[in-house]
Amino acid sequence: MGQQQLLLVLIGTIVVGIAVAIGIDLFDTYLEGANRDAVVGDLQNLSGFALNYYHRSKYMGGGGGSFDGIKLSSLTSQPQNDNGYYLLVDIQSQQIIIYGVGRPISASDSARAKSVVTKDGIAISQMN
Repeated sequence: MGQQQLLLVLIGTIVVGIAVAIGIDLFDTYLEGANRDAVVGDLQNLSGFALNYYHRSKYMGGGGGSFDGIKLSSLTSQPQNDNGYYLLVDIQSQQIIIYGVGRPISASDSARAKSVVTKDGIAISQMN
């Protein structure tokens, strides 16, 4: 092989290496965003179940206008799934806070979000 051909092979190898490195970084970023969206989606579902509990009468297994007595097991059969872990961190009669922590995708922090549920609605915020 001539020097020109060796130089083209070397340049091609460098370009492919850079493209692979950029592709891996983009894929990790996509996975982190997808996990964050999945955690928020799970929080929306859990919050909806909590509102349903609030409005359901005590005779039907609900709170009868209160969040008292609510447990995560009454909202879902799985407090964790492929997306992350979920906790009820603050339970009051007229408000609860549900905290979600996503599964770590890479060396960076995992997705974190919280949902504040009141009788008037749901407010979900991302923590990172």
